[in-house]
Amino acid sequence: MIWENNGKIKIFLSDVDDGNMLFAQGRDEINRQVVDNRKKFFEKCGIDPSRLVNLKAVHGNKIFLAGKNDLGKGALDDDTRIAGVDGLLSKLSNSYLMVTGADCFPILFYDEKTGVIGAAHAGWKGVINNIAGELIKTAKDNFGSNAKNVKVWIGPGIKSCHFQVKNEVLELFQTKEPDYVLKKENGYFVDLQAILRRQLLASGIFDENITMHNACTFCDLKYFSNRRDKKQFLEAFAAIIGFN
Repeated sequence: MIWENNGKIKIFLSDVDDGNMLFAQGRDEINRQVVDNRKKFFEKCGIDPSRLVNLKAVHGNKIFLAGKNDLGKGALDDDTRIAGVDGLLSKLSNSYLMVTGADCFPILFYDEKTGVIGAAHAGWKGVINNIAGELIKTAKDNFGSNAKNVKVWIGPGIKSCHFQVKNEVLELFQTKEPDYVLKKENGYFVDLQAILRRQLLASGIFDENITMHNACTFCDLKYFSNRRDKKQFLEAFAAIIGFN
């Protein structure tokens, strides 16, 4: 449940036993269950949902600056999620930022000097469009963050053992990230996690300040995986960063 607790911030990861954490557009029955799952998980983590902000991912690289009026948005209501973005940044005390994933990588951000926290959802489209770099740049431009003071955690996601690509997607990665395309007996695979690390290093983040989760969502049944589960409606786990 708690992945990181350094005395200043906490990072929480839900798992399959906590239930699905992702709203489904227009599916009231599913969404009622998601609200129930979230309430139980928030209570277990000691999180006040009125202090949490959640986004509605679109597999892009836009970052939203969450202000006081955004607190509570998307926590327990599908309709109020921050739409059209894949990343959040906030400097509000006693606040939490949440993203969901089911093969996509959650990126959690903390600037020890300015007190800024961030959370981003990195699917392959976000990775190829450098959402990690955009998160760092947006924090620099809007909060004066210095990369040397930033710590980043990359949560569970689909690793190179199972992220197989073909056709146009393969061509895209071969063009933009050829060093991370792996040819195996059964096809071509991409190391998204390694690309994220490279992008963070290129943004000035120190290697020792990058923490990678070991789990592959496809391999580890503890986490939801879209590629593995192939369900009609996507189910996902939550990744949350907030202040102690």
